Formats: sequence, structure tokens, C-alpha cells
Amino acid sequence: MRARFLARRTRLVLRVLLATAGLLGACGDGSWADAGRDAALSVKGGSFVRADAPGDQGGPTVASVDLSLTTLRAGVVDSPLRGALSPGSTAAAISLAEGLGYWLVPADIPAADAPDYPTFRAPVSIAATTAPGPYALRVQAVDAAGRFGPPSSTSFQVVRVDVTGTLVVTLSWDSEADLDLHVVDPAGTEIWTHAPSSWRPSPPGTPGTPGTPGTPAAPDASLDGGNLDFDSNAGCAIDGRRQEDVVWTRTAPSGLYLVRVDTPSLCGQVAARWHVVVSLRGEVVAQAAGTSGATDTRGPHQAGSGLLALQLVVP
Repeated sequence: MRARFLARRTRLVLRVLLATAGLLGACGDGSWADAGRDAALSVKGGSFVRADAPGDQGGPTVASVDLSLTTLRAGVVDSPLRGALSPGSTAAAISLAEGLGYWLVPADIPAADAPDYPTFRAPVSIAATTAPGPYALRVQAVDAAGRFGPPSSTSFQVVRVDVTGTLVVTLSWDSEADLDLHVVDPAGTEIWTHAPSSWRPSPPGTPGTPGTPGTPAAPDASLDGGNLDFDSNAGCAIDGRRQEDVVWTRTAPSGLYLVRVDTPSLCGQVAARWHVVVSLRGEVVAQAAGTSGATDTRGPHQAGSGLLALQLVVP
């Protein structure tokens, strides 16, 4: 049953692509010329068309659209988008209401409870350069003749997570899992969700110590310590941020730093691809990437836990 549906779907999608071939434009070697790398929106598994999405041409309709998050971070990768299309649909056209081009995604098999309605799964990514603000995501159903139906719009918000400091260690990941950033400073102090600052008061009489003449009465936690700014997706309370930073705002001790990535829970996801970036005085000095799977969720999640992502020496 599934094999027959997939074969039929492939034939119909090829007809849709041929119907829009003048817009897609192929290279002489048969590869697509345009990957849409400069578009604010990209769609996994889709073919990019550098043209405005057509209006309603009398084609099929969109039955449902589910954008799992209504707040997306600029630079987010593969945020879930799924939906269902009316009978006769062979593809979904996905675009921003005022964005560059649109993405054509083949329809998939129907759900068991709606056997006549093809579905689609199309994880979306937002370019890191996208300006913050409200946006509208448009989805249109397309039939085998290449006719587009009326658009269905879903609103969402793009936010920026910009962090500055003398030394910044950033962990980001691509699925709605609960990951934790651990940073060990040269003194051996570990900064993580249950110990979010390495600031320690200096001995009395030391210049810069509260209570010493000429020194502010309240300590500035950023003066001598690193600070964790956020515990994202803690306990699988999904917040859409998927980023944690440990920041030394003014000074960073010289010596060896260790950076680990712990995975308390995948929160129902299969895996989480993560990326660690370390910036010193505004310049990237170290990077690492990896994937957390089910085995990474086992064992205790405490100080000392997690996979060693990288180590670096700050002069």
C-alpha cells in the first residue's frame, strides 16, 4: 500500500516540478541552480523557487498547519512544521508572506485517521541574519497539474539572542531537547545550571573588593566570574531558545578551560545536533559540534557530567 502510494506520489510530484520548471531553472548538468541560500526561510526536503508564490489558482486547499513553536530564534535549524492537505494534493508550497521565493515540498502518505488527506513534514530554518519581529508563514497545496490553492497563514515571531562579553562560550542545538552547558574555569570551578556563577569575593582589603575604600558596595558578578545566562528547555519545558551561554563580561582568568555538553533529556526527540562556539574579545577561537542520542541521557546529570566538547587555553 505504502509502496504504491509513494510511486504514485513520485510521478505526480515530477509533474508538479515540470509544471514549475520554468521557475526552478536547471543547470546544464541537471542539478538545480538555486539552493535558496540567501533566503530568510529554508525548508528541509524542499526545492527552492526564486519567485513570488502564486495566488489562488483553483487548486486544492490546506487542511491543517502545525508550526510547533510560535517564537523562533534567528539562526534556528529544523524547527518542526507539519500539516495536512486536501485530497488531490501532491505538494505543499511554503514561504514567508513577504519573503524571497518559496519552497516546494512533496506530500507524504495520509494519516491513518484521515486516509484521503496527504500530509507533509517540512522542518524550517531561519537565517541568522533575519531581523527580529512578526512574520507570517504561508502554506499552499498544489495538485499534479501544478495548480496552487488558497494560502493558509500562520503567524510567528523571530527573536535574536545576542550575547557579548570578553569571553563567551555558547551552546546551541537543533531540536526541542534539554541540553546543558558546563564550563570549568582555570581554577577548577564548574559553571552550569545548578552553579550558574563562578564569581567569588576577593579577600578583604584587596582592591576591587566590596567594603574597600573607593569600591562599590554591591559586588558585580561579572567582574571576576563567568555567568550562565539561561537554562533552556529545562525539565522539557520547551522555550524555543535552544541556546545557553557562559559569559565573562569584563575579565576572564588565564589558563585552561573545559567545555562539556550534558543531555538530561531528549524530551521525546530522536537526537539533538549541537554546536559549541567560544569567542574571545569578539573573535571566534574554538568550535566543536556533535550529536546527543539516547545513550547520552543515561546516568547522573550533575557537576562533572556530559561529553567533553573542547578545551582551550586563554592567555
